[in-house]
Amino acid sequence: MAGTSAESPVTESERTSWPGAGWLRVALIAGIAAGLVAAAFNLGVAERVVDEAIALESTPASAGSGEEEADASHTHVGVVAEPFTRGEQKGGMIIGQGIVGLALGLLLAGAALMLGKGSLTPQRLWLTLVAVGAWVLLVLPALKYPPLPPGVETALQVEDRQINYLLLVLAGAGGALLASAVWTRLAGEGARSIGALGPTLTRVVATGLVLVVPVAIAFIVLPGDSIATSVDSGLLARFRIVSIASQTLFWVVLATLGLWLLEHRRLPLAVRRRIADA
Repeated sequence: MAGTSAESPVTESERTSWPGAGWLRVALIAGIAAGLVAAAFNLGVAERVVDEAIALESTPASAGSGEEEADASHTHVGVVAEPFTRGEQKGGMIIGQGIVGLALGLLLAGAALMLGKGSLTPQRLWLTLVAVGAWVLLVLPALKYPPLPPGVETALQVEDRQINYLLLVLAGAGGALLASAVWTRLAGEGARSIGALGPTLTRVVATGLVLVVPVAIAFIVLPGDSIATSVDSGLLARFRIVSIASQTLFWVVLATLGLWLLEHRRLPLAVRRRIADA
């Protein structure tokens, strides 16, 4: 009988109770696991496309006439040697994915703790935070500045592209913060009807507009980018597909595993007793 409480299923009160510091454990486990799953996908699928891009990048240096070959070898003499082997790069990719998952987990846990208890259950709050993260870090960059394979240059300098990417992310994050404020403001007594729109629909439309407007402005103001070097269109499409698929897999695993951990978490015995007595 002593082990009955430890083996009993998670109650509804435990499911909806505020995790508190438990956010950190949930977010870190989900983040690291998502990073490792994305790394496994990259090793099995994406790295093959990267290898193809690297091989294609080195082809022009040995193609063409004798004079062109001499010029190419003279031009590329400083970039032949790579500081890291492909094996080392793949190992670094695995470590990097784990670090990214760890960092994003910390950010999500911090956001959940700062928002505090609200009208959302922990599960819905987690899914909302992950959805915002995917919107800001996956969807927006993929639409404006999609990933590029190695060796492909664009009209924008690398530094300019990175700055524009950061500005786009900040616009998305700012829009999400404003949308959260509008959603909260229009809750309860703050709800208003506009024309034929009821209070709920008005709240949804207003929140959606506030979310999208900063992003739309950023899309208009920030310069577009175009590929400046010749590249196989099929290779470019495959690289972008696997890159976006890897990131999508990361966010899906992050959302589902975090949700599962929140659904099946076990609270400390003292907390469970307080909930049972309430």
